Amino acid sequence: MEITINGLKRTLDSSNMVLKDLLKLYSLESGNLVIECNSKIVNIEEYGSFQIADNDILNIFSFVGGG
Repeated sequence: MEITINGLKRTLDSSNMVLKDLLKLYSLESGNLVIECNSKIVNIEEYGSFQIADNDILNIFSFVGGG
């Protein structure tokens, strides 16, 4: 399966993957992330059930605080 993450094409071995699996694959913690899939924000409660499909375009945003 091919997807785009933050503008970069990626090939995934699995055709049956949810967002939570993708975050684990890339060692990302969901607590400070916002994920957009095909121009729609995915609710954090859906990460465990939101199915990624071939040719999806994902943008992953991380928020950092500072002063």
